[in-house]
Amino acid sequence: MKKIISLILAMLCVLSAGTAAFAEGTVIVEENQAETQPSEETKPEIPEISVEEIPLETTAPEVPKQPEEAEKPEASAKPEASAKPEASAKPEETKKPKAEKPTESPKPSAKPEDDKKEYVSQSRAVIGANLTDEQIAAVYQAFGVKRGDVIELSVTNAEEREYLEGYVPENLIGTRSISCVYVELLDEGSGMDVTTSNINWVTAEMYISALATAGITDAKIVVASPFEVSGTAALTGVYKAYEDMTGKKLDDLAKLVSTQELTITGSLAEEIGSMDSMSIVNDLKMMLDETAQMSDEEIKTQIIEIAGRYNVKLTDKQTRQLVSLCRSLEGLDADALKARVQEVQETLNKVSGAKTKVVGFVQTVKKAVESVKSFFQKIGDIIGLT
Repeated sequence: MKKIISLILAMLCVLSAGTAAFAEGTVIVEENQAETQPSEETKPEIPEISVEEIPLETTAPEVPKQPEEAEKPEASAKPEASAKPEASAKPEETKKPKAEKPTESPKPSAKPEDDKKEYVSQSRAVIGANLTDEQIAAVYQAFGVKRGDVIELSVTNAEEREYLEGYVPENLIGTRSISCVYVELLDEGSGMDVTTSNINWVTAEMYISALATAGITDAKIVVASPFEVSGTAALTGVYKAYEDMTGKKLDDLAKLVSTQELTITGSLAEEIGSMDSMSIVNDLKMMLDETAQMSDEEIKTQIIEIAGRYNVKLTDKQTRQLVSLCRSLEGLDADALKARVQEVQETLNKVSGAKTKVVGFVQTVKKAVESVKSFFQKIGDIIGLT
């Protein structure tokens, strides 16, 4: 019996120890669960992220790079999308600007070409047909231009005679074409710049005045010859150069009257000087409205009065020549001719002023030399050397 009781007590002890151990186990489990619960609370956040990633991973399992590749196709799909917006339609819009650009690009590129053409077309050299290569080289040297750098034209004696016969003495026309000209058009309002080389009859101011009559007022002109000539035929070369450059034909009557004017002023210049002869002619040009209403005798009276302003006395022959010129000038547009005369007047005044200064300087030098010479003569007289 005692044994049974001790067995029962032993079993109770075991049971109580087991219960205590079980209770401690549950506490540990609960503590572990309590510790794991916060991680489980964080897990819901992780799952939320993983949940968003899972669908992506489902499209490309175990390959994170594939989503990037999937984005690449999407980038490539954008061009396709741009193509879908009727890629042809947007291209068509892009084609329009492209079509406009080509049209715009040629324009700017064409302008430089046009400018080059204009630059080249602004100058001409007109060479007498009877010159040798050596003589032509000398003329180009006088022009200050290299042969080949400017368009070259040729003028014949027959062409010169079209404007000279009936106005210029036969001995001045000759049978050969010798005079040469270089003509460069200048901007409007630039005036005339005329120089000569080996021209012994026509002066620069006479060319300026005559060319204004023909309709040329803004140009640089060099008249040259390999040897001395009168220079009357040079106007033909200037006409030819001007018409070739501008594509416009000068009035035939104006060209004829211009040649007549050059001849008459040249003849007068031999007696009264080129500046006075040219000034008288230009004064007549400014009063064509009045002379058109006058008789020849009245015009003669007017010419004599004009010449008197310059202290010039004209012969009857010279007066008749000027009356003839005045009647020829009346056939031109009087207002247009007045405007051209006024345009070149400033240039003529500069030329006249420069010549007056040179003449005045020469006269001053002469007077000084004469004074010195007189002084030494008086000294010689005093000391008995003379």
